[in-house]
Amino acid sequence: MNVRKICVATSNQGKLREYQAMMEPLGITATHPTEMGIEMNVEETGATFFENARIKAHAYAKKTSLPILADDSGLMVDGLNGAPGIKSKRLTPGEDDDENNRELLRRLKDKTNRKAHFHCSLVYLDEKNDMYHFVGRLDGTIAQVPHGKHGFGYDPLFIVDGTNKTLADMNTEEKNKHTHRFHALRQWQVFMGWNPCK
Repeated sequence: MNVRKICVATSNQGKLREYQAMMEPLGITATHPTEMGIEMNVEETGATFFENARIKAHAYAKKTSLPILADDSGLMVDGLNGAPGIKSKRLTPGEDDDENNRELLRRLKDKTNRKAHFHCSLVYLDEKNDMYHFVGRLDGTIAQVPHGKHGFGYDPLFIVDGTNKTLADMNTEEKNKHTHRFHALRQWQVFMGWNPCK
């Protein structure tokens, strides 16, 4: 499929940078909505990651004729019965990464099970508004204290299974080989008929 430019339906600059880094080797330009004059704050009213991704995709589709990628992602902690889940960004009222990390550690203070995973539901709308859904997952453990200087969100607390590093310890190239978005995007690339990112 001949796609050279795509709208990434997000206001999260960190997420956009990840997609740009993963798509650039394929010759695809991942465009931020504001670059096209689209200013939107889409209310995520869904009960699942998939529903929120679908809401965002269709909202942006009304503003552009470009194909669209929209995802909803979050952290699910076993010891918190899957929380924060779809409320990962909104764990604290200010939606601040540092505050969210502190609150997560507070909730885990007396928990022995710190296993967790990141989930990504990725929705693709093509030029005809046909919708496709892809899922990615990254397993790990929540650290006792934040570590690392890269990334965003819960990256400083998430130790990737099979490594001794948090996502924030990894540079962009290394991180993009692990993330839940990477695994979802690989499925999308296979669907599109391309050699998947490595």
